Amino acid sequence: MIYKHSKETIEKMKKAHLGKRHSKETIEKMRKAQKGRTISESHRKKISEALTGKFMGKDNNFFGKKHTKKTKLQISKTKTGQKYSEEFCKRRSELTSGKNNPRFNNWSSKGKYDEKWDDKIKLKIKNRDNYECKNCNIYTKTGHVHHIDWNKKNTIEKNLIYLCVRCHNKSHAPTKKTNYIQKYKRMVIFK
Repeated sequence: MIYKHSKETIEKMKKAHLGKRHSKETIEKMRKAQKGRTISESHRKKISEALTGKFMGKDNNFFGKKHTKKTKLQISKTKTGQKYSEEFCKRRSELTSGKNNPRFNNWSSKGKYDEKWDDKIKLKIKNRDNYECKNCNIYTKTGHVHHIDWNKKNTIEKNLIYLCVRCHNKSHAPTKKTNYIQKYKRMVIFK
């Protein structure tokens, strides 16, 4: 039989523990107790089902907030030089490839380009935009020429802009497409 605390008891426990932190010794004991512990597949499934949809959107504690520059720098320093196992990289690749990728759009990016689409037109756009990303205004030689309307057959200069790799990747995220189309049409096409 599984015992569940009443809502009153849970509230009392929350108040009793509010602001308290475990000592380093206690944390070490808890870590050792959990080390090597395996969770059964059925238990993993129950946990997954219980958490599905929770902590998303407005339910997420970080909703509407942004990291400070200092925090971003700390995260970057922590991640720099971090090595991942081959197994992890292979698994991550499988989980984010093709249809599993959140940016997947039914292989539409594999379509054919217009016959005018070549290195000359790309270089012309890069020079026109002075190798400056039209979204974040940074100078970069590693950027991409982007079709504003996502139509690869439409290679007129007014439909092409230069974006840094980061902004170009963002522009192809399905949730961002509408915003990017509106922003760039105002910025470039209707100038």
